[in-house]
Order: sequence, then structure tokens, then C-alpha cells
Amino acid sequence: DNIFRNVEVLIYVFDVESRELEKDMHYYQSCLEAILQNSPDAKIFCLVHKMDLVQEDQRDLIFKEREEDLKRLSRPLACTCFRTSIWDETLYKAWSSIVYQLIPNVQQLECNLRNFAQIIEADE
Repeated sequence: DNIFRNVEVLIYVFDVESRELEKDMHYYQSCLEAILQNSPDAKIFCLVHKMDLVQEDQRDLIFKEREEDLKRLSRPLACTCFRTSIWDETLYKAWSSIVYQLIPNVQQLECNLRNFAQIIEADE
């Protein structure tokens, strides 16, 4: 339980090709129970990884099914899911989105950075 105390974010990675999906989901649920008990305000993110190994015409369907299962299992916590692969930009985009959601007042920070860039007459 100490591991899950004061947690801000849980990032759980699922191997889309795992042959032990039931066991994977059980471990995930165990983590969620500990999070709910010790850090109920934590943000939950799931990466459905190795999507490049799924036939291209099946990717959307398989991801949607996993996402629905994960969101259902995560209740009452909210879960954001990403499909990822090391072979394209999806992993980078997922991490960027996660970090973006973790930064408090990100709009204010962006506004301040734009103002600062104008003041110092920066091009980028």
C-alpha cells in the first residue's frame, strides 16, 4: 500500500499480444484498487502497446475493444487509453499528451511563454 500512497499518475502498459489477458487485467485491477484506496485523485493512463504487430485492418477494432474494457474496469476512476508502438510516433504522442495533462495551468503557462517570446522578440 505504501507504493500507491500519494500517487499522482498511474501509467499502465498492456502488451496487445499478451496471451494472458485475464491475468493482465487482474493485475491492473489490483493496482486500481490500491490507487482508489490510497490516491483516489490519481490520473490513470493505459498504453495498449505493440499495436504495430496487429494486422492493420484489425487495429481500430482491437484498440476500441481494449479501451472499452479498460474504461469499464477502471470505474469509478477515469482512464485515458493510447495505442502505441515503438515504430511510429504514437508512443511519443502518448507521452506528450500525458505530460501535457499533468502540467497544472498549462494554458496560462503557454500564454506567459508567448508573451515572453514577444517581449524578447524571439522567432521560436
